[in-house]
Amino acid sequence: MSRPPELNPKVYGPGKPERPSFDVELLANFIRFEVIAGGGVLAVGGFALRATGSYNLPVLGMLLIAAGLLRLWISDFPQEEKRSAYPKDRLLFRLKRELDADHFIAADYPLPPGESIDLIVVGYGGIFSIGKLREASRYTGDASSEKWEYIPRGTDAITEMSNPLKKQKEKTKKLRDFLAQRGVEVGRIEFHSLLVSMKHQVEGSVFDLEEVFALGEVAHYIKELRPQKSLDWELINELEKTMKERMHRVE
Repeated sequence: MSRPPELNPKVYGPGKPERPSFDVELLANFIRFEVIAGGGVLAVGGFALRATGSYNLPVLGMLLIAAGLLRLWISDFPQEEKRSAYPKDRLLFRLKRELDADHFIAADYPLPPGESIDLIVVGYGGIFSIGKLREASRYTGDASSEKWEYIPRGTDAITEMSNPLKKQKEKTKKLRDFLAQRGVEVGRIEFHSLLVSMKHQVEGSVFDLEEVFALGEVAHYIKELRPQKSLDWELINELEKTMKERMHRVE
């Protein structure tokens, strides 16, 4: 199976794309017919004008062309979104810029019941289930503790939160179970649960954990695991097809 022609990873978002309230192709064909028919009538009308002096056919031709062009102008054809669907997502921006088309990315991937994974990256190194840490200047905790502490950016207050790494691993297990139910050979896949800070300059003991990264580090980690080839291109395509049942391409 051939590799994709794109240079950057495809990006998917949750749900299905909105369908237009009309048949786009049917309307487009009707407009083409109006303009082409108008041109034909106008050409025939030119001969008729010279032969009979009648302006009926030329006028009819011009009206058909004008009607087609006007309909084209006022019709609400869906336009491809040129700007990012996630313009303020710094992590997604970096992943798109630093990874290649051998990967694809799912943003806000839905999980039952009512949960979602912030970002999923699928590539040769496996499936990377990524959660975003709250913005803070410092985090303290370890993999086994029930609570982590963090200092929200701009304050000196120490705040507690439930261990987000444990929560991310639970979400990754739900993703694995879903894919297994859909017939994917999950035993062949390495699943990675990661947490990423949305800032470059951040401190704390949690960054000693191999699953926790500052903003600029995670893409490098994903690329480092590529030579292990947990996945081949055929399995990556199978995963993309299965996961597309819950999402659509946004970039």
